[in-house]
Amino acid sequence: MSDNTILIIGANSAIADAIAQLHLGQGDEVYAVSRYPDKQARPAHPNLHWMITDHTESNINALITHIAPSQPLTRIYICLGVLHHHPIAPEKKIEDINLEQINQIFHVNTFLPILWLKSLKPLLRKSKGCTITCFSARVGSIEDNKRGGWYSYRSSKAALNMLLKSASLEFAFLNKHIKILAFHPGTVDSFLSKPFQKMLAKGQLLQANDVAQRLDGIINNLVYDGQLSYLDWKGKEIPF
Repeated sequence: MSDNTILIIGANSAIADAIAQLHLGQGDEVYAVSRYPDKQARPAHPNLHWMITDHTESNINALITHIAPSQPLTRIYICLGVLHHHPIAPEKKIEDINLEQINQIFHVNTFLPILWLKSLKPLLRKSKGCTITCFSARVGSIEDNKRGGWYSYRSSKAALNMLLKSASLEFAFLNKHIKILAFHPGTVDSFLSKPFQKMLAKGQLLQANDVAQRLDGIINNLVYDGQLSYLDWKGKEIPF
């Protein structure tokens, strides 16, 4: 039995599921949070605790209160993110911008992750070591933006990075054993990438299990330096 307690927020995505299975295989205690029940048809695991949320602040606080009596969290994964769902699609030109769409994209990609960090802060005060991985994206890099387009998604991830930067500085004063990672998982074979897979070069499409394994190695080598790291699935730095 491991001493690690894992929290996965947005647990029904392909990568989140791969992360959960990796940690369960290591004997870790896993708390999985999602809007919907576990969509995988498999036997229940004694170390997997599935919790349903509507991502309202009151519900988030109630779930965290439920988790708090367990041993301290050692890893937190915030896997929330949306790129498209009918009728939302990435904007190809500025004329495609729609205020309702931007609001929806920012709500999921930017506002919900920082709301979870806000509510988790009290649990982290006395942690002896916890890494917080928040799924960002390379297209959130302002310096790396060479093609334009995707206005809502790009800007929501850039804004997320700024919020995580501020949180990392604040949490460094709270506890020197907290590390925040903004992570770009690459293009993974999942619902999010389905409409865009035909445009990929051979070998560019990644599998969720491989990304989970790579992320595990990256986290194992992180240093508690009070700074936000912005890394891709190869462990390479991405410019902000």
